[in-house]
Amino acid sequence: MQAGERVLVAAGGAGGPGNAAVCRSKQRTLEAVNVGGATPSYETVELQLRLLADVGVVGFPNAGKSTLVSTISHANPKVACYPFTTLTPSVGTVPICRNAIATDAFTIADIPGIVVGSSNSCGLGSNFLRHIELTKVLLYLIDIAKIISQGDDDPVQTFLALREELSKYNPALLERPSVVFLNKIDVRPVACASNIERMRNVVPPSIPVFAGSCQTGVGIPTLLHTLYHHVNSCTRGSLNRTAG
Repeated sequence: MQAGERVLVAAGGAGGPGNAAVCRSKQRTLEAVNVGGATPSYETVELQLRLLADVGVVGFPNAGKSTLVSTISHANPKVACYPFTTLTPSVGTVPICRNAIATDAFTIADIPGIVVGSSNSCGLGSNFLRHIELTKVLLYLIDIAKIISQGDDDPVQTFLALREELSKYNPALLERPSVVFLNKIDVRPVACASNIERMRNVVPPSIPVFAGSCQTGVGIPTLLHTLYHHVNSCTRGSLNRTAG
């Protein structure tokens, strides 16, 4: 269905003659007069949302997804320093400005955090992976300010684990237009520089990689224009397929 389209799911029943028929009848009882109308039809319909947002933010808990979405849009997802603060997708509209004037926009969804095993309903379950299917472009958000020698998770392995979970759930998601944003470069600059270089060696060449900070805004403008370009490319491709 398209926006504004109307579909008849079940036909209503025809009305009966009502109580007036009883008054006109010689037999003034409901039992003696047929006052019923035609029986309506009954249907069970399952509706599935086809598109949640243009861009879906994918990442492990506490990667900075909610901070990013609240910074670049008017959405107000919950932001806290503990995992799983986002329990339902939060969708915001991101304005694209030229010369300080908003000329266009795209929508972005803060997807609840993925964990290893999400494709098998571990963590908060695979329902969150289903939300990712309803977006055109994937934005992998990685916390790059990790020091492996201090027991932190390896950012490179985090990215690979995210890709693996998506592949297990739906291999086609790996073919979806994607962008990688390495977040929190302002936290540990030395560790970030090393991790960024390692990350560029494992991310597929077709996926742009950017580094910056959702907190300070470094790198965000370039990221947004790249996402906007990807969204437009997907939209044009969809229109061409429809026209064909």
